[in-house]
Amino acid sequence: MGVETVVETISSIFQPLIGIVSSGSLSRIIAVTGISILLMMAVIYVVYGFIKLGKLLWNLRVRSLALGLTVIGVALICLAIVLPY
Repeated sequence: MGVETVVETISSIFQPLIGIVSSGSLSRIIAVTGISILLMMAVIYVVYGFIKLGKLLWNLRVRSLALGLTVIGVALICLAIVLPY
């Protein structure tokens, strides 16, 4: 892979951001930056939550896992009964 290919790939990734920055007002740039920060924090917390959930499920006893799956199954059946077609 040549240097030109790497530069083209990087520029194609950042082209929308450069378009917003060059043609946008200061308030638009600040809004995009704020939304980007919030989205990044949301992704970080979702990944962190999945990791904690994985650790919790990994350390469960078989009886606790079976009970949890039973409760989830019953809840889904009740939800299917309540929801309309």
